[in-house]
Amino acid sequence: MAEHSLAKRYDKSSIRMVALDLRFKNSFINRFWSDCISDLCYCLFMNNKILFYGELPPATVHGISLSNQLNIDILNCKYDILIIKEQVDLQQHARLSLVKLINFARCLLTLTKYSLDNNFSYFYLNLSMSTFGIMKSFLMVVSFRLLNSSPVILHMHRGDFLKFYKNRFNKILSNMIFKLVAKVIVLSQRQKDEIERLFHNRINIIEVIENSLSDEFFIGKKQFTNMNFLYISNYIMEKGIIDLLETFKLISTNNPLIKLECYGSFSNNDLKKLISSYRSNNIAINNQILGMDKFKKLHECYCLILPSLNEGQPIILLEAMSQGTPVITTDVGYIRELLGDDYPYIYNPGNKQELAQMITSYIEARDKNEISNYLRIRYYQLFCKEKHAIKLLEIFS
Repeated sequence: MAEHSLAKRYDKSSIRMVALDLRFKNSFINRFWSDCISDLCYCLFMNNKILFYGELPPATVHGISLSNQLNIDILNCKYDILIIKEQVDLQQHARLSLVKLINFARCLLTLTKYSLDNNFSYFYLNLSMSTFGIMKSFLMVVSFRLLNSSPVILHMHRGDFLKFYKNRFNKILSNMIFKLVAKVIVLSQRQKDEIERLFHNRINIIEVIENSLSDEFFIGKKQFTNMNFLYISNYIMEKGIIDLLETFKLISTNNPLIKLECYGSFSNNDLKKLISSYRSNNIAINNQILGMDKFKKLHECYCLILPSLNEGQPIILLEAMSQGTPVITTDVGYIRELLGDDYPYIYNPGNKQELAQMITSYIEARDKNEISNYLRIRYYQLFCKEKHAIKLLEIFS
């Protein structure tokens, strides 16, 4: 599915008419110079475009799509953005299907058409990290470079590239992609160091931009007046949701005052049935929550729990930090760089005993207000939208 961000379109003939209409009093300026001016105007207007390929809300709502939307909004102030929207249904998560193949074929045809009809300043896309995903990324990059000499900028949002790269097929395609791109955006300095060790001859192309939020507002000072824990993420196994539900079910038998509210979209019906079976007086299973409703829940809750087995820099953690909401989460991806090395509520992924200990320790902690203030200040000092925009526009300059 393709979208255009600006209603107004320019072509060379209309720009040439503007240039020819310029009324110079000096008679020595002739048609030659007028043509030069029109060509310059053409370059300034027509080449100030970015072609973007990736997932975007509301069709797809997760951390990567929200980050993509933020970046598109920032770039749109300077560039005309042509969008090739990747459509990936959560029900098709981690599965190859005919629908996925057809959707990608449409995206590839759209890229070909756009590349033939336009001159772009950049091609901007995410690195998709699955076997089919890396094939898609490779074909999109190669197709663009065959039709357009403009630079390609690749954005890596996940934190498990080192594991992904160990597969021989993934390694071959990744190496070829890295030879074709001008810049690679990563989430943290640690990720940059990891990538540079793999591609030591391409270290000059790696740039760091931490994730940020489109919406920044502070509802009010955090109040710890209840014991309602919160989970907000899609219901997929990689998010560790079953570990959380089993742990909370066990803990709540001895502490009936604590509650867990879960919000997200289901990836398949079998998992939906399994997760729904944990409903109780202490555990609520709800559908996806968005916008202001989500921020209100983050402000009102006792603590956010994200028990993921794999992450990059989760947007939901940044949203919690912006509200001063303490979090309990796993030591995966680049979460430590979000929360700080000394943050006390980070545990090893998949370890239900540690998760239970973290929940108990948090309930007993007396420094919740200090943690709340620390997280909110840390977000605005290191990850705010203003700092993010400056870094992004510098790369696309």
